[in-house]
Amino acid sequence: MKVIFALAAAGVLGASGAGASGWPISDPAATGATGAPLPMGGWKVWPCYGGGYVQNVVIAQSNPAVWYCYVDVGGPYRSDDAGRHWRPLHGNVRGEDRSAWGDCPRTVDVDPRDADSFVMCSGGSFGNPAGIYVSRDGGVSFRKTGRGRFYGNGRRRMMGLALARNPLNPDELVAGEDWDGVALSTDNGETWRTTGLEGTWLSDLRYDRTVPDRIYACAPPPDIRLPRDAPGALEFDGRKYGSGLFRSDDGGRSWRKLSDEAPWEICQIEGWTEIIAYYPRKGVMRSHDGGETWEFFSKGLAGDPGNDLGNPLSPGRYQAFAAGRDFYLAGNGRGDIYRRSVVDGAWTKVEIIEKRVGVPEKEPRLLHMEGHPMDALCSLVVDPRHGDHWLATDWFEIWETFDAGAHWTSRVDGIMQLVSFTVECDPFSEDNIIYGVADMGLFSSQDGGRRFHVPNGWVYACSASYSRRTPGLAMMCGGKAVGMVKRSTSAGRWWETPALRGLPKLDTSNPGVRAFTVANNPTDDSFLILLSGPVGEGKGGIYRTTNAGDDWEWFGEGLPRGVDLFKDFEWGKGGPYPELYFGIDGSAVCCSAKTWKAWYLDRETSTWRESKGGAGICAADPFRPGRFLRAGKQLMESLDGGATFHPFVESDLGKCAFVSFDAHTPGLVVAGIATDWSVSVSRNGGRHWEVLGGADRVPSGCSCKVLVDRGRLFYLTTGSGVFTRTLQHPAFCDELTSISGK
Repeated sequence: MKVIFALAAAGVLGASGAGASGWPISDPAATGATGAPLPMGGWKVWPCYGGGYVQNVVIAQSNPAVWYCYVDVGGPYRSDDAGRHWRPLHGNVRGEDRSAWGDCPRTVDVDPRDADSFVMCSGGSFGNPAGIYVSRDGGVSFRKTGRGRFYGNGRRRMMGLALARNPLNPDELVAGEDWDGVALSTDNGETWRTTGLEGTWLSDLRYDRTVPDRIYACAPPPDIRLPRDAPGALEFDGRKYGSGLFRSDDGGRSWRKLSDEAPWEICQIEGWTEIIAYYPRKGVMRSHDGGETWEFFSKGLAGDPGNDLGNPLSPGRYQAFAAGRDFYLAGNGRGDIYRRSVVDGAWTKVEIIEKRVGVPEKEPRLLHMEGHPMDALCSLVVDPRHGDHWLATDWFEIWETFDAGAHWTSRVDGIMQLVSFTVECDPFSEDNIIYGVADMGLFSSQDGGRRFHVPNGWVYACSASYSRRTPGLAMMCGGKAVGMVKRSTSAGRWWETPALRGLPKLDTSNPGVRAFTVANNPTDDSFLILLSGPVGEGKGGIYRTTNAGDDWEWFGEGLPRGVDLFKDFEWGKGGPYPELYFGIDGSAVCCSAKTWKAWYLDRETSTWRESKGGAGICAADPFRPGRFLRAGKQLMESLDGGATFHPFVESDLGKCAFVSFDAHTPGLVVAGIATDWSVSVSRNGGRHWEVLGGADRVPSGCSCKVLVDRGRLFYLTTGSGVFTRTLQHPAFCDELTSISGK
């Protein structure tokens, strides 16, 4: 029985979304979306890989050389050479849509008739829903056609495909999301209408491959770790959900519940009436009657399906399926892949002989891996044109095999799915750069960002600071479950743990006390570190070291005692932004995102005093002692070391979210604008500003954190690594579009 579609090669991927008022038929406000040309102008991307969860790969049916993929922290991406090289498309999503995580897809579904036409469901939060977008030009531009709660980085991102296309009528699609139910489109995603299942949280939608107009919808409980009848299993964030397995026999226009218990995901071989599915606490099951009844189908599979369901690495969680011409594939959270043909009595494990690094200099993570590589396996794809050609995606990679799983090669060239925490440039050499990221830890470059390596051990840098007096000296801090403070005397090449005498413990024995900001005082070469927890000696607050971390002293005099001020985990309130800023003369400002208050350092008494003018992200002028700029609804300025901030009336910038000075170029300042994720540049200390626009605007990323060093602009993204360019090439003046008319 012939099969022409595989799980994701069919162009059917996952989704989940809808707006507060349900699914609109259309979104007139979004019809004018525009996008920049795909080339990235003068921008380059740092060659650092890993971090984001690659959720799926879609092979365009009409052109097998065109592939799309998407990542939980940013996407989609497109390849025109069958996955050998990728380029980001998410920068072409409008800024206001990126503000709602519209560039974080849960689903990409490619029209089988046109490789440049696809539908995408994206989003990141319940209260600020993104929705459904269409592109008819291969991702050069996007139009929003429906609102919806689709969580590209949500807890169900590895479960199923919540957007499905009718294989007999490609213009008909159904999408399912959180709370507002299923929506139906009969015009290839241009308009949508709700058809039922409101109050559920859908993980998978599938058209039956043998029965026309039959669709399955899976709605597990919000807490997947619990049986649906357990207390609290159906409740989440103040809402009570329905759950179960549902079926439509009229193309999604009406729905019938088949059972209260729901599988996570369904798979089917085209031409075969049976369907298989993963049921938590039961395992892989099979149905011969359209989901009415189920039988055990897990023989040969490893792992306890009821154990550790909340862990995406669990060997009992089967969260990746695919169908070939006459066989199934199933993959678990540990990365084990099993195969079962239609005549086999049990599953057989696929033995991985070798994993290859597709781009060695860009894959430092793989150099330290042991065993098979597919952590938290998310999707499997069987090429319908070649049954031994498979793809797999996991927490970091896209993998390709041409020999039915024996040998695999990573295919992520161009996908830098990194959430950026910090970039620090050595004041003594433009070659040395420290780059701290989520999950992967820290990268270091000694050639100006052309190549990076992972330093010794696992160093997790949420904040880093070079000494401005001692060449080669740097300190960093950060961590996940526990904290760490490290020192480098080699400009970031290698790191060690200093003695840390006098500093409270940052391990599990001292919960709530963590370090996420470190900064160097250029006047005496001391380092200050900010600790979360109630302010007080031996607890939270600010500590100071004069010997690079071996000995620390309390330096928080004047801060409110007993108040928890500073960030307490990597995603803490305030985001990946520093909370302490030093001026060239030793003046300093610290800011609490928890209380939204700021303090300045009274240097005569070494006491912190509350700053007047509010809190916010600051930058110290490296050429004017005591001068700070502060981002916000309007640019604020301090000329007295942070004691007072006043509106910078000479500036024409307006609202900004981040500001940074170039310590080597007088007058050069950059600002990140959150309203449209653009970058503005000033060459006279912040008075007059111009914005990077046109083809040279920021190519992707959904961030406003920008830094500048020696005329090099660094744009730190929340899922696409770091984009960088020079601001001093001859055409630079032509690239800037005035926003002030001056």
